[in-house]
Amino acid sequence: MTTKTEDGCGETPTKVYRLHEVQQHKDNSSTWMIIDNKVYDITKFLDEHPGGEEVLLDQAGGDGTEPFEDVGHSSDARIMMKNFYLGELHEDDRKERPKISFLPPNSDHKIKPSEICTKSNNFLSLSSPTQPIEVPFSRNSWTNWIVPIGIALAVALLYRYVTSPGYSS
Repeated sequence: MTTKTEDGCGETPTKVYRLHEVQQHKDNSSTWMIIDNKVYDITKFLDEHPGGEEVLLDQAGGDGTEPFEDVGHSSDARIMMKNFYLGELHEDDRKERPKISFLPPNSDHKIKPSEICTKSNNFLSLSSPTQPIEVPFSRNSWTNWIVPIGIALAVALLYRYVTSPGYSS
């Protein structure tokens, strides 16, 4: 297995871990977690986690993808994860996640690897030049829709206040 280099165009070998290896690291002296089939050693992050170490220890040694996505972590949190990355979970131990395809399954469109070789760290993958690009489906947390609704309500109330007959500026 290989992973992209910093420039996004090269590849380097990636360490592969079995689930039973990850499950051995579930206490505060050695804490590993799986998120999106990637293995992270979060031992040094336990004290720094804004939600407290308990929430991390609850998922330690196992798959924390769903709780991680449900919380709605910021892009900064996702970038910080790179510091704790160990490797990939073995294919036999992976959980399948729904995927969204940008191209119809029977599309004749051929994508060149140079079309997706970028310096940004994204989740796009290409299994071969003739396959469609697929992106893992990510569940949105409630914060992704409640914040815009709250802003819309505030703007509507402000508009009603400003346009009311008794308001003068």
